[in-house]
Formats: sequence, C-alpha cells, structure tokens
Amino acid sequence: MTDSVCASYYLGEDLDLYKVVWENEEPEPIGICLKKENEALTETLDEALDAIYKDGTLGAIATKYFGSDLTEGLRD
Repeated sequence: MTDSVCASYYLGEDLDLYKVVWENEEPEPIGICLKKENEALTETLDEALDAIYKDGTLGAIATKYFGSDLTEGLRD
C-alpha cells in the first residue's frame, strides 16, 4: 500500500499492468517547507504555483511523470 504519486513513480511504464483496488476519497495534503522569515520567497513561490496551476502546466507535469493529473482541484 502506498500513495498514488509513489505508486505511479515506481510502476513507471508498467502502470497499465496493475489496477487500483482501493482509493481514499479524501485529498492527500502536500506541502513545501520554507523558513518562516522568508515571506518574499513564500509569496513568489505561491504566485508561481498559482500561475502554472491555472495555465495547466502543473497538471501536464503531473501527467507526464505520474500518469494522471494529481493536481486537479488543489488550488481552486
């Protein structure tokens, strides 16, 4: 048992040889850790993530490396 991101990575090209038999209906929280004092970096990173989420780049990256858009609905 593992989360979908790790499973997709480990299976790589063999993803179609396996099937998911159980999936959690709750979204899995993810995060990026930065020093608390670095507000400028936090703001810049948040703006960049919003931009690549909104234009579809983040979803395309997820699909390329993990086989599906695991980011859908994360920043709505």
